[in-house]
Amino acid sequence: MNSLYLTPFLYSIPLVLIVVLTIGDFRHRYVDLWALVLFGVVAASLSVLEYGWRQALGNTLINIALLVYLCAGIVLWLRLRNGRWINPLRGHVGSGDLVFMLCLTPLYDLRGYLLMVLLASAAALVWWILVRWIFIRYNPVRWAMIRIGKRQVTIPLVAMLGIVAGAELIIRMIAAISI
Repeated sequence: MNSLYLTPFLYSIPLVLIVVLTIGDFRHRYVDLWALVLFGVVAASLSVLEYGWRQALGNTLINIALLVYLCAGIVLWLRLRNGRWINPLRGHVGSGDLVFMLCLTPLYDLRGYLLMVLLASAAALVWWILVRWIFIRYNPVRWAMIRIGKRQVTIPLVAMLGIVAGAELIIRMIAAISI
């Protein structure tokens, strides 16, 4: 990683925003627009400081291409599953999830971004399996739709992405301190 080893303070700014977004996603299943926009600006700025504008732009464009590829796969899977074209932003993937994934693109090279998305997806899957298992075991009702109160339980993808990205930022902070 071609890094200038920025001071730990600079890594703490996006980390605080990730904590705000993660808590909001876990508690309410939505994220605040101001936090997403601010995180996107901070992530882009941090990436330019760390990699330079050319590498930051390259990371962003390559990772957006990967994200488009993944979204196309989701759309095709939904088409095969349901027999008709379905907009994945209507009940399958939240727009906040997609915007947060876009905001993360400048922070990683292709390999790092793919690894982060895969780890967050695996964490989300484990979380979903555990929630379903606990809910079914201790509240035996129809489990096709799990609801708590009036809310359907969904996967907190921003939270899972935030946990993985936050852990990686903490590692970057420790590396910056150890120099």
